[in-house]
Amino acid sequence: MDKLDKIEKLNSANLNDENASLTFWIVPQTITEDVTIEVTFDIYLNGTKTTSSVTREIALGKSVVSAGTNNWLAGQLRTFTITCKDVNVQVTSTTKSNVKILNTGSSDEYIRAAIVANWYDASGNIVFGYTANSEGSFVEPWSISNETYGTFDGLPGDGWVLADDGYYYYTSKVSSGYTTDTPIFNTYTIANVPEVWTGISGNRKQVSGVHLVMEIVVQAVDASKYSTYDAAWAATENNS
Repeated sequence: MDKLDKIEKLNSANLNDENASLTFWIVPQTITEDVTIEVTFDIYLNGTKTTSSVTREIALGKSVVSAGTNNWLAGQLRTFTITCKDVNVQVTSTTKSNVKILNTGSSDEYIRAAIVANWYDASGNIVFGYTANSEGSFVEPWSISNETYGTFDGLPGDGWVLADDGYYYYTSKVSSGYTTDTPIFNTYTIANVPEVWTGISGNRKQVSGVHLVMEIVVQAVDASKYSTYDAAWAATENNS
């Protein structure tokens, strides 16, 4: 095994082992503040590498210079601990059924989600208007509770709770690379798409291609310091 092969093997080591450590040999030198190390964490799901990864630039130079020990001597061993606490999430369904949330961050997370929807026209613009050409009332906005437009099945799903702030909170921790065990809801079925007219009464124009666009707005917080979801979110709200 030549030198390059050894370096490649070292850089691809699995850090999920109990002793997640790597040793790098550095030529004796004076470290300046602008020296950095780029580290990429790959995320695995059930043993298979996902498309998610986290890359971070570590400010090695600033750490050693601030400690007043920027002269790296021959035979000297220094230990640095990298703690990855990235928080990120992704909705795993493009259709409005069986909507689960994937933790694409690098630490355990608590997740919450809000469901919002608007009527759009054929050009992709949000539309507001009236129910008829003349003497029409204003088209009622979509809302979760308005069953005139459609109905949910299984909202909220098991393990989800609706809070007073309008968010649905998933009560269990979600590990990095994993989804919520259950969806926020099973399905949403549209029952009625309203006619929308815009313009001056008696001379309005009907909007073409009216359709509903539903969005799942997702947020997450680091769960490593908290044993319950409400404690984690309360701490986040207090800090902000």
